[in-house]
Amino acid sequence: MLRHTGGNRGKKLLDALSRRAVVVDCAAVKSDTDKLEFLRQEFKGAGRTIHPDAARALVAAAGGTLSDLGAAAQQLMRDVPGDVTAEHVDKYFGGRVEASAFKVADAAFEGRGEAAMRLYRHALATGVAPVAVTAALARKGRQVAALVDHRGRPDQLASALGAAPWQLQQSAETARRWTPRAAARAVEAIARADAEAKGAARTPSTRWSGPLPRSQPTLGADDARSRKWLSSLIK
Repeated sequence: MLRHTGGNRGKKLLDALSRRAVVVDCAAVKSDTDKLEFLRQEFKGAGRTIHPDAARALVAAAGGTLSDLGAAAQQLMRDVPGDVTAEHVDKYFGGRVEASAFKVADAAFEGRGEAAMRLYRHALATGVAPVAVTAALARKGRQVAALVDHRGRPDQLASALGAAPWQLQQSAETARRWTPRAAARAVEAIARADAEAKGAARTPSTRWSGPLPRSQPTLGADDARSRKWLSSLIK
């Protein structure tokens, strides 16, 4: 069996082999939703249970590839008796969280304040620029604002928003917890924060220590504390 990871390197060999062998095209799994489903099936197939928050934490920590995610799942099933909880994931993989600007934005808009703060700090520590975080928040905000009262399929907006269909599907799930007014306020607040991160504030990283909640409130999209958090972007 030959595995090719894509790109032009080795393409001639691949073309030659494809005339004599069966080729199975395994597209990369990029969405967290698909990775969570993969995890559920792995644990279900082994007759084991992983808690939903533990599954999300494991995807954040070891979800770069399905092989890494599968290996992490197997390790937990080997070493942990009974249900796998978020505490188990943190114990084994807490130092391996793959922080990125997009993960910060996802956590913030989904109301996971503690996770957003943790991912933000880790992102800065690993070289992610504050302007990348504002850009990711802005992109997520535009998607949520467009989808919050959209009545058709999310993928109908893919070309207009410059996003992949699977990204809009994920954002559509988040948008269900938002109102048009709250989404509009979020977009405006993030736009002003983006301007400050690009120069209006003295130090972008200091500017960005405020928007993500230190008090770790529940960022429900329609509640008062969510709007307070969003309004903190412009203070």
